[in-house]
Amino acid sequence: MNLSVVTDEKTNVSSLKGLRTGYIFVLAVVGILSLASYLLLGTTLLQQDTRGAEINMAGRQRMLTQRIGLLQFRFRQADSVEEGAKSLQQMTEATELMERSLNGLTRGDAAMGVSAASSPALKAMYFGPDMFVERDVRKFITLTHQFIQAAQSGGGVVNSSLLISSDSSMKLLAQLDRIVGQYQKENEDKIAQIQILRHLTVIVTLGVLLFSGLLVFRPMVTRIHRNVAELAAAE
Repeated sequence: MNLSVVTDEKTNVSSLKGLRTGYIFVLAVVGILSLASYLLLGTTLLQQDTRGAEINMAGRQRMLTQRIGLLQFRFRQADSVEEGAKSLQQMTEATELMERSLNGLTRGDAAMGVSAASSPALKAMYFGPDMFVERDVRKFITLTHQFIQAAQSGGGVVNSSLLISSDSSMKLLAQLDRIVGQYQKENEDKIAQIQILRHLTVIVTLGVLLFSGLLVFRPMVTRIHRNVAELAAAE
C-alpha cells in the first residue's frame, strides 16, 4: 500500500476523532447549560412563592395591628353582652394569627410556606437594638391577651392600662411598614440577580454555539467536502 495513502487514512481517522470529540463536548456543554437553566427556573419559582408568602404575611401583621385596635374599640362600645363576646372572639383569633405569623417570619414555618428572616437587614430590624420589632410585636400580643383575659374575667370591665394606645399602635405600624418595605426590596434585588444570571446563561449558550460552528461544525463540513472531492477525483 502506498505510504501516502496510509498517512492520509491516519490523518482522516485522527481528524474524525477530533471532530467527534469536539461535537460531544459541544453537546455536553449545551446540555449542562440547559439543565442549569431549568434548575435555576425551578429554584426561582420556589423562592418567589416563599418570598411572596413572606411579603403577604408581613403586610398582614399591619392589618392585624389595626384590626385588634378596632376590635378593642368595638368591645368597649358594645351595646350587648353578645356583641362584646363576638368582638373578644374576633380579637382572640386575630391575636393568635398575629403570633403565628410572627413566629413564622422570625423562626420559619414550613406549613405556612415561610422561612426565618435570614438577611442581615431583616435580622437587625427584628432583633437589633435600634428597632427590635420582634420584641415590640410580642409586647403588643401580650397586652392584647391580658386585655382579653381581663374582659372575660371582669364581666366586660377592663383597666384602661391594658388598652392599646394610638401612639404605640402608630409606632408599631411604622415599624411594620419598614419590615414590609425591606421584604419587597430584597425580593426585587433577588429578581434582578436572577435576570443577570439568565442573561449570562443566554450569552454563554450563544458563545458555545458560535464556538461549535467555527471550530467543530465548520471543519466537519470542510472535511466532508474534501472527502467528496477526493472520491470524485478517484473515480
